Amino acid sequence: MVNKNVEKNTEQEWQFSATGLDAARAWLAAQPHESTDRRLTIRPTLTLTDTYYDSPDWMIFRAGFALRMRRERADAGLEQTEITLKSLNAPRNGIAHRTEFSQRIDGADMDAVVGTTGIGERIRELIGERTLTPLFKANTRRERQQLLEADSDLALAEVDLDETSIEAPSGVSQQLKRVEVECINATPAALETFVTRLRDAAHLEPVAMSKFSAGLQAAGLHPAGQLEPASLEITASQPFADTQFALLRRYFAAVLEKEPLVRAGSAAAVHEMRVATRHLDVLLRLFSGYGPRWALAARGTLRALIKSLGAVRDCDVQLEYLHGSSAALPAADRAAIEPLRERLLQQRAQARARLLHLLDSNRTRSWVAHWLEQQVDPEAKIGRPRQIYTGYAERDYKSFDQR
Repeated sequence: MVNKNVEKNTEQEWQFSATGLDAARAWLAAQPHESTDRRLTIRPTLTLTDTYYDSPDWMIFRAGFALRMRRERADAGLEQTEITLKSLNAPRNGIAHRTEFSQRIDGADMDAVVGTTGIGERIRELIGERTLTPLFKANTRRERQQLLEADSDLALAEVDLDETSIEAPSGVSQQLKRVEVECINATPAALETFVTRLRDAAHLEPVAMSKFSAGLQAAGLHPAGQLEPASLEITASQPFADTQFALLRRYFAAVLEKEPLVRAGSAAAVHEMRVATRHLDVLLRLFSGYGPRWALAARGTLRALIKSLGAVRDCDVQLEYLHGSSAALPAADRAAIEPLRERLLQQRAQARARLLHLLDSNRTRSWVAHWLEQQVDPEAKIGRPRQIYTGYAERDYKSFDQR
């Protein structure tokens, strides 16, 4: 199934939109193919078929990635399939900097990929037991040229002229023409003059949206979290039950929001999710005897989640302290504490594995599903106490945010 190990790289490329590609072709053809420092060489044209996937609750998108299966065929007839997790960072100063995890595979079965090691493990970390659904397809004809050093075959950059047709399951399609310049063995600064000349000569404009965003638009897809927006306003005169609901919803929404980033490995998200679960635990303890039964029954699940998040957080704090305190040490001293750092990394990996297992457990998933169900119609399901309390101002609850 798998041909090679996962490759991690940082993609750096300029992306331009064009009304047509003839001007870019003409400028590239007019460049000297032999010069004192650089030369262009034509590479085989590729036919690319990209299918994008995500879970029903957009776990991959919400973690900051797009998942793509690419089937690539060259003019010579050679075919290969590659799975890629690509970060969705917005371009800065006209150039996109993205992290990619890629792996070549045999076949084109995404479900089989998720069950393998390598890229499959990374996907499972993000989606857990969720299924993957195809979102849309993008078919691209890619003309390629490489910019080489004049006296060697070292590739500095690749220039791609793309004609793309995006196809949504509904039958809606969108056509794109793009020119991309990707750094290979050169820095963006070293290519700036070349890219500027190409852009001006071919009348190119920076892209307004990525191919992935264009595909979502063509498919009429609007990624969102699991919990629809609702009023979280707290006033001094509202019923106590409404205040309960607003506070519980606020921190439950924070838990759901941070889960994708926790799965992606963010230390900050682990901290923020732990804070949100601790707020919920404090609120449920405070509301004991007055809160809705569906909420109060969740304390055991919350306590388990707090403990698991805390184990990862403890390792993160210790690793951060070790990194900061060792920066000023002599090299010999830094080497002496390296075994400690390795041990902490191992402990974190084990704690993270336990956390992911807990997030995927029936217990946690049932809790999330039950709370989501209860919040569909809060007026009917909040389980109001017989006595209505008023006079609780928002300031009385802000202290929770400081804990």
